[in-house]
Amino acid sequence: MPYTCCVPNCDSGYRSCKSQEKYSMFKFPKDVDVRNKWLAAIPRKNWTVTNFSRVCSKHFDKKDFKESSTDKKAKRRQSRKSLQLLRLSLQPCAIPHIFPGLHNRYNIKTPMPRSGSALSSSRLEKENEQIRQQYDEFCCEDKIASLDELKKKLNNLCLPVGCCSLIQSQSITIHCFKSEEISNAPKLLFSLIICDNLSVVVFKQSLKVNNKHFQHLLDHGCLKTATALLNIIAHCKMLCNDDSGSEQNQFLLELAIASLQKYIATSFDLELDISSKLQLVKFLISQLQLLQVGKHARRYSTDVITTAFLWQLTSCTLYKKLRELFILPSISRLRCYSSCLSVSANSLDTSYLLQRTEHLSEKERMVTLMIDEIYTAKRIEYSNGSFVGLTEEGEPAKTVLAFMVQSVCSKFKDIVCLVPVHNLDSTQLRLFFDKVMQGLKDILFVVAVSVDNHVCNRLVVSCGCSSFYNLMIYIV
Repeated sequence: MPYTCCVPNCDSGYRSCKSQEKYSMFKFPKDVDVRNKWLAAIPRKNWTVTNFSRVCSKHFDKKDFKESSTDKKAKRRQSRKSLQLLRLSLQPCAIPHIFPGLHNRYNIKTPMPRSGSALSSSRLEKENEQIRQQYDEFCCEDKIASLDELKKKLNNLCLPVGCCSLIQSQSITIHCFKSEEISNAPKLLFSLIICDNLSVVVFKQSLKVNNKHFQHLLDHGCLKTATALLNIIAHCKMLCNDDSGSEQNQFLLELAIASLQKYIATSFDLELDISSKLQLVKFLISQLQLLQVGKHARRYSTDVITTAFLWQLTSCTLYKKLRELFILPSISRLRCYSSCLSVSANSLDTSYLLQRTEHLSEKERMVTLMIDEIYTAKRIEYSNGSFVGLTEEGEPAKTVLAFMVQSVCSKFKDIVCLVPVHNLDSTQLRLFFDKVMQGLKDILFVVAVSVDNHVCNRLVVSCGCSSFYNLMIYIV
């Protein structure tokens, strides 16, 4: 049974068809959206599509058909002599729109596609392209590759009011002046020097300004564009003219630090003997540097920490009053510093004595152990990353307990250990004595002990000798 066209007044497929024109029949598409467009385009009411419904090729344009094959299988492509299709095939989005014999309102003409230049997206793309082109031209003109190129562009630059340039062979200097309100005399605000390598140095009142104020305007510390130069001048001018604000305060602090450092350098160059003044100036520099950072970001120098320890040990109440005037570490922080110290009072390092006694004979190993106390000033010092003068309990030492050995048959003599002690008693002395004796025994020493006639010394030595052999006691 042949298929017939479902379009009204179309006789394709019927016996009454007298036209000799060839045509093809097409099924309704499976895509729901395209299928609904077919139904809306065909002028037929109260009609349901079936599996046998067809639309002939008379209702489509030539552009609605595929001209060549898109078969992906290589064998089928090779079997054909050409890529032309044997049968007509519709484009995926083709819709019937030609209906001969019906009213003209059913014959929908396909609108001509609009040119791309008339679309808003095309106009926007053209505008963006013009902006990019203008930006590239501006960057090319604004770029500075050398000092000579900057000299050529300096005449065309519009410098701020009060600025004048001085062009030299190896540098360019820009001075900025401001007129006084009363005397109307010019006052130098700052001087900006551009060196041969395009690095920038700013001076205010013969003092160098820290580059971190305008580091964000430079490219790896060098000047690369003329716009950056104008921005640096404006930024420095704002810092010098503004009498309030955190940036101005920071600027003044850095100038004060630079002036104090220049004073120290000048004193050393002239070899002036003003050590007390230099120490005071260094303390002022450290205080100004601490003033620049936040409370929780402060890092105290070794001089400040040592001075704070001495002041706190002298008087805790006075130290609290001094912290109201100066920037000093808190008492809890000082305790944290002292708690991290490693005091070698409970351990005896025998590696040094082993090296010293490596070549001693048996007779030369007969030594005398001398024990004595050395009274010291009640103070602590900071040296090589650790505090000296603290006991194991973290208190300042009053006494240093010294253990020394001297050979009987040779000139060998050395110190075994020095132990800082706050209050020495028999328990502590016995503990240190046992450790020293055990260490000397491990080195294969024959020991004779020499102490004074103190009751504590006699009691500790006599009680401690029972666990060691080859031991003689001399009480002086």
